[in-house]
Amino acid sequence: MNIITHNKAYSFYPKATFEDRHSLMISTEGSKQDTARAKYVSRGWTMITSPSLAELSNPRSSFSPVKRYVGDSQCWTIPIRYQLDSHLPEGFIESNTWALKYNLEYIPAMSFQVLLTDCLDFSYLVVDNSLADYLWPFICPTEVRKE
Repeated sequence: MNIITHNKAYSFYPKATFEDRHSLMISTEGSKQDTARAKYVSRGWTMITSPSLAELSNPRSSFSPVKRYVGDSQCWTIPIRYQLDSHLPEGFIESNTWALKYNLEYIPAMSFQVLLTDCLDFSYLVVDNSLADYLWPFICPTEVRKE
């Protein structure tokens, strides 16, 4: 997964993406995902349905089950030298968190909650409800959080 903002580019899984050319298949429905996966397989990528036990137990593995945030030490973060507009604010993309988790059959899933409120200009992904519950009084001290 890779994203680009007005001031930085990010690769969330750079070793898997650029070195190993592996993609972890997260269960999704629809032919669009199947078409995209087939395109990458035809370009030499390997689709991984479940990492090995060695990969799962290594916290430095691309697909280890750990909590992550945009811009963490496992990401590649590349500043964009050319500034589109000097009046653009710093981005808030690095406030988003997620976790890669596995069930008992080692089937992967992305884990996150959407934090959305009128108190914020944008919505954010948070790794779990406990983090959202912790942050809520600081973000919107007068608003009751809706689940």
